[in-house]
Amino acid sequence: MPNQIVRLLPFSVSLLFLVLVALPIGQSCQAQLKVEIDEEVKVPYLGKWYTGVVVDKKKREILVEFEWVGAKQEVFTRRQIRKLYEYEGLDFGRIWVSANEKFKIEASLLRFDGDKVVLIKPDLDEISVPIAKLGTKEQAYIKKFKKSRDAAVRAGTVPAVTPVLPEIEDMGNSGLSFSTFTSKESKLAGPLGALPGYFKNFKQAGFGFNKIREDQKLIAVIPVGGPEQLVLMSFRERNPFGHGEKFQSQLYWISLKNSKVVNFVSITHEDYAIDYDPKTKLLLTFNRSEEFIGEVDQPDNYTVWEMAPGGSEATPTMRFAAKGLGWSKSLFGKIIDSKTVIIQTEKETFKGYDLESKKVRYVVKQKSFFGAPTVLSRDRKHLILPEDGQVSLVDTSTGDFVLTHKVADRHVSGANVNDAGTKLAGITERNIYVWDLASGSEEPEVYPAPLIGSPFKSRIEWVGDDYILGESHTSRILYRLSLKLPVWSYEMDVRQYFLNRDPLKNMVVNGHFFYVAQPDVWGKTIAVGAVSLPGPSVEETTQNINRDDLLLVKRGVGMAIELHDVKNAGQVEDWLIDKIEANDWVYDPDAELVMHAEMGIGSTQTIEYQEIGSRKTSTVSYRPHYANLKIKKDKLIVWQTGTSTGAPGFVQGDPQAEVNKYQTARLQFFKNVKIAVDIMDPKYSRGFGKSKLGLRGIEVVSMSPPGREDDPEAAANKADDDQRKAAEEEGKDKKEDKEDSDRETRGRR
Repeated sequence: MPNQIVRLLPFSVSLLFLVLVALPIGQSCQAQLKVEIDEEVKVPYLGKWYTGVVVDKKKREILVEFEWVGAKQEVFTRRQIRKLYEYEGLDFGRIWVSANEKFKIEASLLRFDGDKVVLIKPDLDEISVPIAKLGTKEQAYIKKFKKSRDAAVRAGTVPAVTPVLPEIEDMGNSGLSFSTFTSKESKLAGPLGALPGYFKNFKQAGFGFNKIREDQKLIAVIPVGGPEQLVLMSFRERNPFGHGEKFQSQLYWISLKNSKVVNFVSITHEDYAIDYDPKTKLLLTFNRSEEFIGEVDQPDNYTVWEMAPGGSEATPTMRFAAKGLGWSKSLFGKIIDSKTVIIQTEKETFKGYDLESKKVRYVVKQKSFFGAPTVLSRDRKHLILPEDGQVSLVDTSTGDFVLTHKVADRHVSGANVNDAGTKLAGITERNIYVWDLASGSEEPEVYPAPLIGSPFKSRIEWVGDDYILGESHTSRILYRLSLKLPVWSYEMDVRQYFLNRDPLKNMVVNGHFFYVAQPDVWGKTIAVGAVSLPGPSVEETTQNINRDDLLLVKRGVGMAIELHDVKNAGQVEDWLIDKIEANDWVYDPDAELVMHAEMGIGSTQTIEYQEIGSRKTSTVSYRPHYANLKIKKDKLIVWQTGTSTGAPGFVQGDPQAEVNKYQTARLQFFKNVKIAVDIMDPKYSRGFGKSKLGLRGIEVVSMSPPGREDDPEAAANKADDDQRKAAEEEGKDKKEDKEDSDRETRGRR
């Protein structure tokens, strides 16, 4: 069957930023005032500005001495040099004259302020002057300078003048205790809030545009909706704390309906946007101080801004200190309402900040060993917490426990609610649990999902009421509840998948999967797309499937046993025979299906403990004991599970001795392990067809079950290795480009 393609239409690359002509930095709209011998000035050297003293002048050459690994003298032109007050301003200094010619002052233009300009004088004092009271030449200069600078900002050659941020508030958290989920009775909850109406306008579409600067790194894609089908895209400089110019973080308002950039908004170079709520018209940005990069205790800051949907300006209203997860993690910071912001400050800790009273209102501790991803409900009124053995809901305005739903499995690795707010789903290693919130029933429907389940952490999202989109290595897998099967696979190439792996960059909204794509990872062009799921051919291909026909292991099959390095082999074999018989299988030493049990000791691991109340640390080494159980058919791994020892979260006494106590053989694992009666053929682990997501939208590339490799662990390792290699190649290309640029710059000098 030929490939079927649904394109993201219209899909074009905007020339918005290519037609602007900008003056390079330092190119002024007037002649420069002279510098004098012995005058202190600022000079650029190797990408950084230094304070120096004018030593000598000869025609256009100016000799300046400055400190750079000792005293150093270099020759500069006046266009390269800044007087101290010019360094603070936007342009070289000039003599400003009032309209009545009674007012004259030497100053540099510092910033625009409505119908006024703010000037900075040689003594670094600032003065605000109405433009209307300035002379004709000054007004002409202001008009010309503003036009050229605006063009330069839009072209990305000079930084924008960004808003002045408020003073940092210290919210504190004294006297607060963690919310606990065991001290309160579970109560039934009705439906959660439904998807807001402004999200329901999205249609399948895509749009590519040129970023203002090539070095801008994507932080977040935030669907906003409304009649224009707005999407807010957040970028920051790849190196916001370099020695060169401090280029601003940038927000782009994209209209998917009209395929255009509606507006762009400049915020400070250190802050970047992670959330926006169109209902309150509030934006939340994160900032990590450049002075503390790499240190453990970062004085992170968050800023709340007012910004209208599609607007051209953001006004900061409040800034407060709060620890973030760090550069390598996906930040969780959400606007709840006009008075509340919730932030994940540590792996399993969420704090609700009261913007009105300027304090921490509550602290919530998630009970998830692997740190399963927490989700905010569509109406922003509930946190959905996947936890060990349960799914919990928390009221985001108060931090109060709402309810807890228990599951029969050890870890819930992901959870989410449908768009109507009526169905809550949680996924584990083996099952998907679905609670009907509308009925108030505490008993879930349980759907077997060992082919896409995970004991660790997994993101799941609803597509309508019958599909759940999960994760599997570099794929997204669509599970159909009515069939109790994974039905389709969606893939990107490694590079695009790596770009979309962060949940801040892709998500499902109103049945549409939002993602980004780049034709060149280091280029200026980037595209955002929204494709309608499940996409072409999915329902037609899967509507007549009989689940029983796909089972590889079921009642009556023969099963052999194979033991490898297992202690008390006879006892373990008896346990496994009991499980075979309990599942109505037949124990047959010569069967094609083999139950393979293995025990062993892994490679050396290390962990560091810090003594409470001091900075004293202890590094402990250990070798974990593991036990694995697999069902194999030749080289194909049909089913597998396992366990491993580890190190406790805290110890008392000698750390090494305490950790050693945990490193014992897990023999009882084989007695207690649960094995499903019916096991699906892994050939169908990724559904019955595959679609590709990219610059062309959604494209059906296969109408056959994509299956998976014989060993899924090997597949996961290969996917991780591919991503690492792609990242290394991209870094290598970027480094070579920078070295070429540096050589060119030195050549011009």
